[in-house]
Amino acid sequence: MGKKQQLKNQLNKVGGTLNSSELDKIKEKLNISGGVKDFAKDLNIKIGGGSKTSNPEYGYSSAQGFTPAEFDYQSASNLLNAQGNIDTQIANINSDAARYVTELQTGAQKDIANTQAGATRYVADRELESNLGVENIRAKGAIDLQGIVNAGMANVENIRGEYGIKGKKVDRSTAILGGLVSAFNF
Repeated sequence: MGKKQQLKNQLNKVGGTLNSSELDKIKEKLNISGGVKDFAKDLNIKIGGGSKTSNPEYGYSSAQGFTPAEFDYQSASNLLNAQGNIDTQIANINSDAARYVTELQTGAQKDIANTQAGATRYVADRELESNLGVENIRAKGAIDLQGIVNAGMANVENIRGEYGIKGKKVDRSTAILGGLVSAFNF
């Protein structure tokens, strides 16, 4: 892009009036060694004098830029567009934040459900373990007790057997004595 077009672009950015700081910015931006007005004059662009100057040739014709009213309108329009863009971005950010919060809540609910399910399984497992332990103790005790019961029953049967045999001996002896007593009873 040529120096003339660059200068026009810079003048478009600052509008129809120029003050010394705007001239300095243009000078710095385009790396002009002399004054901006002289440089513009060499390019057939007229910039008026004074600390705050108007540029009738530049900025007021439709071929070279905006009139002050057009500039104001364009600036206001740009501000409205920027505000609309800002509002849209804020709405997008709020939407993204709401979606993120919803995702976090859903994830938290899943984590809670998983934790509760794990706790329920743990409690059920401990109850099962406890019940199995109790039943193992009962079964072992029953086996141990059955051995004692069996031994006791064997002893009882042995004793019954001994008393039965002795009882039969007593019965035989009693029968013999009873028979002798009857025989001597006249």
